[in-house]
Amino acid sequence: MRKLIVLLTLTGLAACSGEAPVSSDTTASQSQQPQVETASYNVLFGGTDVGDMTISQSGTLIDISYGFSNNGRGASSEETLLLSEAGLPISWKITGKTTFGNHVNETYELKDGQA
Repeated sequence: MRKLIVLLTLTGLAACSGEAPVSSDTTASQSQQPQVETASYNVLFGGTDVGDMTISQSGTLIDISYGFSNNGRGASSEETLLLSEAGLPISWKITGKTTFGNHVNETYELKDGQA
C-alpha cells in the first residue's frame, strides 16, 4: 500500500511540475483528434539514473508508464486514467509490480455517481 501511495505521489508531482516537453502527433487528417502531449522524466537515486516515467495525454485520456530498478529491485507500473471535463478521475487502472515483486492490479471507476 505504501508503494502505491509513493507512486501516486510521484504521479501527482510529475503532473504539477510545470511545463513539460511536448511532442505532437498531429497531421492534417487528424486535425479533429485531440493533440497528444508526452512528457518523460528520469528517476534518480543518489544521483544515479535508476528509472523513468513517461506520461502521455490525449484529451481526457492519460497513460503513465513508470519503472525503476536499484540493486536488482524495483517497481514498474502502467496506468490509464480517464478524466471528466472537470479534470476528475472517471476511471483509473494500474497494473505492474511493487519493489519486491508483488503484483499490482488496481481499478477505479465512477459510474452513475458511484465509485
